[in-house]
Amino acid sequence: MAEWLASSFIGRLTDKICSYAGNQYEHQSYDTEEKIKQLGSKAKMIKDLIHAAEASQTSNLIFADYILRLKNEFYVLDDIFDKFDYRKMEEKVRNRNKSQAAHGFFQWRLLNHAAKHAQVVINRLCFSDQDLNDLLEATRMLDNVHSEMSNLTKLVQSDLAPRSDDSLEWRITTSISGTKLFGRDNEKESLVKLLLQPFDATSSSSRNFSVISIVGVGGVGKTSLAQAAFNDPAVMARFTTKVWACAHRFDLKSMSIEILAEASSRRQENFHNLRSLEKIQLSLMKHLRGKRFLIVLDDVWNEASGKWEMLSRSFQSAKQGSIVLITTRNQRISDMMEAKESMKLEGLGNKDFLPFFMNCAFGCHNPGHYPKLLQLGQQIARKMGGSPLAAKTVGGALKSNLEEDHWRRILASKLWQLHQNEYDIVPALRLSYEQLPKHLKQCFAYCSIFPKNHCFEKDSLVQMWMALGFVQPDGQRRLEDIAGEYIDDLSSRFFFQNAAGRSNRFAIHDLLHDVGESVSTKDHFKLENETSEIPRSVNHLSSNATHLKKVYEFAHEMKNLRSLVVFGEKPLARPAFVELFEEVLKQLKGLRIVVLHDLPVTQLPEAIGNLVHLRYLEIQSSHAVEFPNFLYKLYHLQGLKIKIKMLSSVNSYGWSPKAHPAAIGDLINLRYLRISPESLYAIPGIGSLTLLQDLEQFHARKSSGFQIKELGNLRQLHGEICIKNLDNVRSKKHAQEARLCNKEHLRKLSLYWNYHRQGCPSTWEYEEVLEGLQPHQNLIELKIRRYMGIRSPSWMQTSNLEYIELSHCNRWKLLPSLGQLPFLRFLHMRSMAELEELGAQFYGDNGTAFESLEELKIEDMPELKEWSYSSIEPSCNLFPRLTKLHIRNCPKLRGPIPTPTLPKEIALLLSDKITPIANDKNKLCKRQDSRLVLTTDRIWRVAQCIPEASLGFIHWLEMSSSFLVTFTAEQEEWLQQLSYLRHLSFSECNNMTCLPAVLKSITSLETLHIKKCPEVKSLPQNGLPGGLKEIHINACHRELKQRCSWSGADGHKISHDQGQPLPKFGEWDVNNPASAEGFTVIFNKARDEKKTGGNSGAAATPSRNEGLQPDIGDHHPSKTV
Repeated sequence: MAEWLASSFIGRLTDKICSYAGNQYEHQSYDTEEKIKQLGSKAKMIKDLIHAAEASQTSNLIFADYILRLKNEFYVLDDIFDKFDYRKMEEKVRNRNKSQAAHGFFQWRLLNHAAKHAQVVINRLCFSDQDLNDLLEATRMLDNVHSEMSNLTKLVQSDLAPRSDDSLEWRITTSISGTKLFGRDNEKESLVKLLLQPFDATSSSSRNFSVISIVGVGGVGKTSLAQAAFNDPAVMARFTTKVWACAHRFDLKSMSIEILAEASSRRQENFHNLRSLEKIQLSLMKHLRGKRFLIVLDDVWNEASGKWEMLSRSFQSAKQGSIVLITTRNQRISDMMEAKESMKLEGLGNKDFLPFFMNCAFGCHNPGHYPKLLQLGQQIARKMGGSPLAAKTVGGALKSNLEEDHWRRILASKLWQLHQNEYDIVPALRLSYEQLPKHLKQCFAYCSIFPKNHCFEKDSLVQMWMALGFVQPDGQRRLEDIAGEYIDDLSSRFFFQNAAGRSNRFAIHDLLHDVGESVSTKDHFKLENETSEIPRSVNHLSSNATHLKKVYEFAHEMKNLRSLVVFGEKPLARPAFVELFEEVLKQLKGLRIVVLHDLPVTQLPEAIGNLVHLRYLEIQSSHAVEFPNFLYKLYHLQGLKIKIKMLSSVNSYGWSPKAHPAAIGDLINLRYLRISPESLYAIPGIGSLTLLQDLEQFHARKSSGFQIKELGNLRQLHGEICIKNLDNVRSKKHAQEARLCNKEHLRKLSLYWNYHRQGCPSTWEYEEVLEGLQPHQNLIELKIRRYMGIRSPSWMQTSNLEYIELSHCNRWKLLPSLGQLPFLRFLHMRSMAELEELGAQFYGDNGTAFESLEELKIEDMPELKEWSYSSIEPSCNLFPRLTKLHIRNCPKLRGPIPTPTLPKEIALLLSDKITPIANDKNKLCKRQDSRLVLTTDRIWRVAQCIPEASLGFIHWLEMSSSFLVTFTAEQEEWLQQLSYLRHLSFSECNNMTCLPAVLKSITSLETLHIKKCPEVKSLPQNGLPGGLKEIHINACHRELKQRCSWSGADGHKISHDQGQPLPKFGEWDVNNPASAEGFTVIFNKARDEKKTGGNSGAAATPSRNEGLQPDIGDHHPSKTV
């Protein structure tokens, strides 16, 4: 199939050829210009023919062979014209360097004038005699292929008719399930609850029906789950009208008739006389009027919102509480249809999948009688990714022959190599591929050269797609942004899934990886063993370093290879690898991409310098890499990434100082540079990379090539930048040379000075420099560290700021009116030694202050005495959206704290002289999910900051104190007022000898955590609350462990089921808490509730060595406050 992706490549090359025939090379000789024009004309005709073949998806093998030949000739032409471009860039760099070397204004003008007059000569020189010969030869071959194809086209014209959706092998489904639903009890229960929940009349939606979606990759069981819920007795009783419709084509008329027939209990043929869609929909509205319906639209593919809007108009006459349930492989369809709830269905877990797979593989046979097959079956099951349809497909192939050799062959086979019918897993997943737009097909197919479970980094893959020309320009938009949308689109269709819990890393499901391999066998190849034959037509190749010799043997045949990716899994002899790799590269001169993963590379082979077409170079090594001068002759290079996993003790830069990094400015097309910050620090003249799209750090220095003015020409910077060593910038004028105000695509800016020392700027210089670093108004995140000015810059009230962090700005006394920033959501202020007051200026003079603020952190403010709002108008709305308030190490701060509403999370570490808060109780926001963290040696004084009327709305309390020993009656009374408390933890209360006696009376308590409280030896005498579901104890006294055992004195206090023994515990050394074996008891009540769908967060089984689960933000509670 991938051969039909040729048109996009040929189309791009055709455009390039035509541009050469136009004004770029009008100074060529007449013969050359005429040849190029003829070539452009033929290329256009061939492109049209390829488009027709691509649309038809013809299976004619002879025609496909000609397509392949044609593409190979176009690759040759691409190389020729690419060389022309290279020579032109080479001359451009040479002239620029001469101009820069010239001294004096008149000398520069003279050289510039001469360069302009020399352009005609340069253009002529771009076509050497050898280039012209290559061009003529390629043109002759293209003529031959074109003539043969023209004749062949007449014979296969019927094959070139555009392929319609009707020709695709769509899966037809009904509401009747063929098999029992397996391993989806929880999902079915959740879905049935969604279908039965009452209609929300307060919803902002104008519709009287809801949409619920089940989304997931093909074969994961979406339809089976929908069938099970559709036929559930409770669901059948709730809905008076139930309709099941296959929605893959989403033909409005046929779908409306199908739904109408079901709603009216009549045959579809009765409605075919209704020719207009309007009459059909009016009739449908009539039959649905006043009825509560459940309509299942199974397998929705169409993303056109207009069709859905037209269909949904017919549903408005139905009774409130009606539901449309859709299944789809595309999250964007769910979003487009405004699904109220979306259930993302993943593969079955191993616990459920393995028995299901074995049942499919053994059928009526007893697996116990086949111990070897059982072991092989477990290995095969791991390749299925939990897909029920894959289990049926592969299990059926295994069941047909219970011989060990047969099972081993299947284990060694790729899934797509197995014989399958139209309803098996690979055809089902291939249908997802067939529905991809053309540009996404080639992007996804390219990923198949990487190993299964490979963790892709978003920026690397984007650069590779760009290097190969896969990213189609769209007006003035950045190619990187367009490629990012490609990734988002593939992710929404479940081709990609997040990996390592990070949004910029993703992997491909094993089954979809198999699909990628099956559709790209001629263009893409992954060399996995020495016996494999590499196709001559391959354009993109990956190999393990141990198989590089095989690549060398075939290299002379791979004339059109564009990508070479080499992985190193085993230790290699460094010199031998470099020598062999050198020989490989000498024969692969057309490479656009070279990637080396996990290889002991310390120097690059010289042959890389001859890869004049190279666009992307990535090296991941365990050693620092020395870069030779020839690297800077790769004028086509767009992306360079060096990732050193283990820095050398001799050279920690990753970029060897033996190289001459000043020449990096010759890489005039470089857009993407990822090297270590230390390496960036060593590169002078970074400002000459005018196409650079992002720069994570810049270290300002006083020496030439490192001054802040280097940033001035980098107008295309996107994302974020951190500018360090700003104490080397001494004036507003110099700061303005960075031209931050012109960088409209920067979203995050960090400005860092060094610690104040002798020779540092004066206060006035600090203020002038910060004023000169004014960013563009599009900035959304600002961090300032170690600024030693007193005043704020005039630009700091940039209206689009959402995040501000001010840190170690010890002299800053006069803050701007941050309360008037309309979009500010996060404000963190830390270590501002001379800040004394947060007053009226802090809020501003508008009727609302901090209208969008969600999180406020104030830490390490030794002189902060007053956080006042007495000067603010009573009607002023302060902090209406605040959800997190953290105050730490502000020893002089006095109350009250101006938070009219109680945030969801409060973390306080103040002083022991706090005035209790005096809020208007009527203004308190009654949130029942507030979280209070108290970590201080004066914990109960701090607690007084929380109004009594608000205590009933705290559900989470974390306490840590080295001062607390026992609980007084007043303190226990305070605890009893936490009437909604569900989670309570004591952490690092080093001197606390006993738990509060009133715990039993806190009937709402569900979870109790006790960690690193070495003096606590027993549970409260009167026991624990009856509703407690979990108790977690870690690193406490040995006696507590013994008392909590089944036979211990406190065992009865934590067991709700007399027949369930408590866990056994190992040795516990109280003098070495780190070695203590912790335990968790989760009562049967919680497990029972989970089985019956109760709202319990408890796990199903006890766990060992488990500590405190809840954290505050990204930090441990004891470190947060």
